[in-house]
Amino acid sequence: MRPRIGLDARMVDIIETGLGRYARELARRLPALRPEWDFIVIKRPRLARVQLGEGPNVRETLLPGFLDHPRNLLAGPQLNRLGLDLYHALHHFLPLGLRVPRVVVTLHDLIWQEHARLTFDTPHSWLKWRLTHLYGCATMRHVLAGAHHIIAISRHTARRAQARYRWPAERMSVVHHGADHMPVNRTRDHADDSGEAYLFSLGNSKPYKNLRGLLRAFALVAPRHPGLRLKIAGRGDSYHRLQVFADRLRINAQVDFCGMVSNDELRRMLSGARALVFPSLIEGFGFPLVEAMALGCPVITSDIPIAREVAGDAAVFADPLRPDAIAAAIERVLKDARLRIRLRQVGLLRAQDFAWVDSAEQTAGVYGRLLASRGEGSIGLPGRTESDDT
Repeated sequence: MRPRIGLDARMVDIIETGLGRYARELARRLPALRPEWDFIVIKRPRLARVQLGEGPNVRETLLPGFLDHPRNLLAGPQLNRLGLDLYHALHHFLPLGLRVPRVVVTLHDLIWQEHARLTFDTPHSWLKWRLTHLYGCATMRHVLAGAHHIIAISRHTARRAQARYRWPAERMSVVHHGADHMPVNRTRDHADDSGEAYLFSLGNSKPYKNLRGLLRAFALVAPRHPGLRLKIAGRGDSYHRLQVFADRLRINAQVDFCGMVSNDELRRMLSGARALVFPSLIEGFGFPLVEAMALGCPVITSDIPIAREVAGDAAVFADPLRPDAIAAAIERVLKDARLRIRLRQVGLLRAQDFAWVDSAEQTAGVYGRLLASRGEGSIGLPGRTESDDT
């Protein structure tokens, strides 16, 4: 009897996000790695004409709602009818009434639980973040009650889950995200930068991304570099407020809010930047760090555990709470051509540690042990667990 695996990829949307990218990559790669298993990819109706999974052992089904939306709490009966042997929620939310013998949940972060104040910078933020916090705490308790195994996307996220919820290490694996390894313009390893001088930042505009801190830092740097620009790309719920803030700092003429960009445009912008500046206060993983390193773009980022875990020695780190420290890091990278070359070279090597095929293989390993366990619950699993890294 062929095992039937359900991949809940409802975080994939028309506009790609980090959560969607992760779901797309697993849906594309896992069926090829395990042709002896059948995969049912669960996606939103608006993606009915978009093929996520690939291969003869893939079937796709439609189910409305994002995984983190309250309506997902009612999706249990519909999922039960799929006759799954294993269900994998690719975001850390589970519906009520789910009756599947083996349940895997990917834990991306605990921002809603531990840093809810940093999730909104829009009208009525005080109410939104309080409701988000309550919803996040309640749904996480349900996840922990219903999951046989949790895949954490970083050691930092695993540590936080174990510290906050006492989740046993033997029921958690750390599986990093991957990156696309594209051909890189290696002439930049041997000569100084040419073309437009700009810094690049990527991510949504939520407060935990610390774009206000970045703008303050750029305001300190800009007077000494009149031709330098700052380009900020990503989803922008708070971009209007940030534009007003940049105007107040008198740097609006040197700052471009680019909004969402295509993957090709993103690669072009990263490849041409003097550096990626990624000053987040908290992250679950930090996709832009790996994407920048894989393209030979120097990285300036926050001195926080997750950035250290991902970037290693391939970045310049700064205290994200001090704009002057971020500005000093930017100045250091702009002025030191040898440092930029070293960051590119070390970053390219570091990025090789993050490959989607490895992510898929480690995820399949989790499935394999759970399937072999006959749904017996707490079991040790192969691959990188928290205890392996301490």
